[in-house]
Amino acid sequence: TIADLVKDKRVEGISDIRDETDRNGMRIVIELKRDANAQVVLNHLLSMTQMQTTFSIINLALTNNQKETKIFNLRELIDAYLTHQEEIIYRRTKYDLKKAEALSSYGVKMASLIWNYENALAMPNLKFADGIPLFSERESGGLTPLGEKTVEMLDALKIIIDISHLSDGGALQILKNRKIPIVASHSNAAAVCGVARNLTDSLIKKIADCGGVIGVNYCKDFLGRGATFADLLAHVKHIVNVGGDDAVALGGDFDGIPAPPDLEDCLKVPALLQYLQDNLGYRLTRKLRHENFTRVFRAVCG
Repeated sequence: TIADLVKDKRVEGISDIRDETDRNGMRIVIELKRDANAQVVLNHLLSMTQMQTTFSIINLALTNNQKETKIFNLRELIDAYLTHQEEIIYRRTKYDLKKAEALSSYGVKMASLIWNYENALAMPNLKFADGIPLFSERESGGLTPLGEKTVEMLDALKIIIDISHLSDGGALQILKNRKIPIVASHSNAAAVCGVARNLTDSLIKKIADCGGVIGVNYCKDFLGRGATFADLLAHVKHIVNVGGDDAVALGGDFDGIPAPPDLEDCLKVPALLQYLQDNLGYRLTRKLRHENFTRVFRAVCG
């Protein structure tokens, strides 16, 4: 140790050594005598201790599914590691999708490809910066190849696809020339409240054209303005104007969202339905209350 070197007088010029290491990091303080030459002391320490050590590494690893060995440079090693991690995620997702096939036999009738964060299937419709949602920035990235296969699998299993949380690009991929109804189970109209989580008029029209349904979301962030019954009604009216009476329903999203004062829980829904009936009439309120969603379930699930 340095202390032993000083004690044995193999290194001279040092008057004191203190260990000031704490939870913030390691710190060793070496005080020199007044007449000591700092560079000479340092040279002695570097030559007699492990303060400065060099060693060689050979980055030899198995590659190509463990069929070959290769010596990697640092960049190649990092690239190989990231590729390996992507493959693990891909295989895990494929395994989970096989479990989804089993779930369909247990009665699962609706599924979403994604929530708020990118996964092996698709991109979300919200972008984040340091954990904060960027409500004004829409996402054009779409489905991955595995996501496209998942859509085909869900259609074959007669499971309704829910595109709420899916990016614009992914939604457009699914809706292209689509004949099977899909849902956006809890989404609003971007023309009324311009956040990326809400649907553009183009998407509303395409959902309606395939016989799908949009469930209006109660979240204050997606209703806009005062987040009142009147604001929710504005979204309903807009969706009806763009997509027709058969394209709208109530989505809710009671799972911890910042809800309006009059819609904190399902006990307040009867008052909302009465408000909608007073403003839209019984026929349309009945459709958005249950008939439109029921029609989609019957059309897709049989």
